Amino acid sequence: MWAKLPADWTVTNAYVQNMWCDWGGWGTFSWSFETSPYEVDIDHPRYHASGDDYCVAYYCLDVTAGGGASADVSWYWDGDGYANAPHHPCSADQYTPASMAIEPCDEWVNPLATVPACGGAGIPWLSESPTSGTVPAGGSVDITVTFDSTGLAPSTHVGNLLVDSDDPDEPLIGVPVEMQVINP
Repeated sequence: MWAKLPADWTVTNAYVQNMWCDWGGWGTFSWSFETSPYEVDIDHPRYHASGDDYCVAYYCLDVTAGGGASADVSWYWDGDGYANAPHHPCSADQYTPASMAIEPCDEWVNPLATVPACGGAGIPWLSESPTSGTVPAGGSVDITVTFDSTGLAPSTHVGNLLVDSDDPDEPLIGVPVEMQVINP
């Protein structure tokens, strides 16, 4: 997978915040620059045992912002490696990294990502209350989540609301959140 931020942003680290599979598993995670310091290549092979298993990984970037507090991120994925669909999906801007020019983006129905989208830095357009607490076994806790589009450009903004867990199989649970900002 590749991610490209605006050229005046600087990526200082990439990491996996949470990953799991219902079958199969993940190989070793690594990353490098496609174009330093704002375009990264994330290498994280997934091994699956059948064609219908389901895996999720949340990739995060530590960045130093350029000219704005948030930025849309172009992304490209090189498919499943077995010639099955999806082949080469990418963000809606049809981004293809130079090193993958031989296999250009061919599915661009997905929105650009938004930075920051990982829990380490928080999601600047989302707040929750309460922000901490304990849920008893078999119990539940209501959480109020508030979205604020003030100052955001018209776009689809996405992120993951992160919940700590004492479950050793899923110590961190990502709940996807999405906000559509449209012109008034």
